[in-house]
Amino acid sequence: MVDNLKLLVKNKNTATIVGSFTVEHVNSIVSAGNEFIFQADHPNFDLSEVTICDSSSVARLIKWSSLTNNQNKQIRFSSIPNQMLAIMKVSGIDRLLESSL
Repeated sequence: MVDNLKLLVKNKNTATIVGSFTVEHVNSIVSAGNEFIFQADHPNFDLSEVTICDSSSVARLIKWSSLTNNQNKQIRFSSIPNQMLAIMKVSGIDRLLESSL
C-alpha cells in the first residue's frame, strides 16, 4: 500500500498535511501549500496526520516559512511529529523555526 501525501484545507487558516511527508511525495503538495499560504491570513499547517517524514519535509517547512515572511504573514506549524522535531533539533533548524512552532 502506497502512503500518499495530501494537503487538506480545513478552513481559511488551517490546512492538514496527511500521509508520508518524504522526499518521494513532498513535491505533490508544494503548489497546494503555496496557494493555501497566499489565501490564508494566518496560515497554520497541522502536521498531526503525518505518518512518516524526513529532512525534505523540514526543508519544505522552511521554504513555506520564508514564503510567509515575504508576504508579511506569520506561519504556524502545529502537532509536529516527534521524528520531525528530532530532525530539526539535530540540524539546529528548531531555532530557525522557533517562532513558528
